[in-house]
Amino acid sequence: MNAVTIRNLSFRYHSGSEVFSNLNLVVPKNTISVLSGDNGSGKTTLLYLICGIIPRAIHGTMKGQILLNDTDYANEPLSQLAPVISILMQEIEWQLHFPTVEQEIIFGPENLCLPVEEIRKRLDDSLAFFRIENLRQEDTHTLSVGQKRLVALASLYALRPSILALDEPLNGLSEESMGIVMDFIRTYREKYGTVILTAHQKEALDIADQVTDLNAIRGTQ
Repeated sequence: MNAVTIRNLSFRYHSGSEVFSNLNLVVPKNTISVLSGDNGSGKTTLLYLICGIIPRAIHGTMKGQILLNDTDYANEPLSQLAPVISILMQEIEWQLHFPTVEQEIIFGPENLCLPVEEIRKRLDDSLAFFRIENLRQEDTHTLSVGQKRLVALASLYALRPSILALDEPLNGLSEESMGIVMDFIRTYREKYGTVILTAHQKEALDIADQVTDLNAIRGTQ
């Protein structure tokens, strides 16, 4: 089984030129896959297509097929995709919606209607893994960019979808925090599922099972 299968994907924004033309890509299950390429090569766009943000929330003209775990979710609403695939956005301000760190992290598990004991365990595990126990009751909007990124990752860890899509997860992080995130990516692949990320840092490229250069394969004419 593949985590992601992309067949003959073409996409253009309504206001712009074609981003992809007949792109084909396979991401094997339980791997770390890095999407690389220059600015404008379509890395973020491809993550949004894979996650379903495009064309549901961001519109354009799309052709082709994207399968997640060998299943076509094209007709499913975004809310139904959360247990299958979740995304860390590069613009971290778009990611956080709740007043406190604790509320941000438990939202996903609560939305899945998990037992209270399991929600509490996932909250504690996520806070501990990212070493942000001291931020538990902090206002999310007063955090630094690096702290916000760790909180957003902790909320994804608590949700535990089978596929994680991470858009530049190492940006804005200290060396210590970067090490925590690298450990998180490796741990997630080993225990829970597939990680697809955009990154240019050597640390991410070194642990990747697959690196896809969009400059070479996106198929634009």
